[in-house]
Amino acid sequence: MDTVRVLRERRGDWEETSIELQATLTEIVKKHHPEATWRRDNQDLVGEFKTTVYDIHAIDEEGNISAEAHQETGPQYDGIIIRLSPAKVRIGRESQAVFGRSNCRYWQYYFTAFRFFNPAIRLDLKYGRKTDRKLMQEILASLEKRTPQAGQFD
Repeated sequence: MDTVRVLRERRGDWEETSIELQATLTEIVKKHHPEATWRRDNQDLVGEFKTTVYDIHAIDEEGNISAEAHQETGPQYDGIIIRLSPAKVRIGRESQAVFGRSNCRYWQYYFTAFRFFNPAIRLDLKYGRKTDRKLMQEILASLEKRTPQAGQFD
């Protein structure tokens, strides 16, 4: 068996997958927010609606607040940023479920990996506290139709 051929097939074609995902997700997002935009950020596919640039002071693990602020783009209270990227998975090892949620001062953050895509993909969602939950559920459901996901969103 040609190992190089097998590895290439398992790696898949991210460009082809991302074009297909963009078409699917554009249809879903445009129903809720026709003014949403999509762009490429290196290999990542990024969809955005109602975003702003925030000045954020970093807080370390001991609770110390940085005197210097850095700027970061995030969603407004009812906005969203969707980022899809090829997941870094080890070939030949059983993948572990990867998902998480966290709160930021200005938005919430959710991520999960869909490991049975070829290639595996990572989904990062940044969303405001009043972002339409039905929209986010539709996004996850559209991806879940193609593959079981590692995490759940509620």
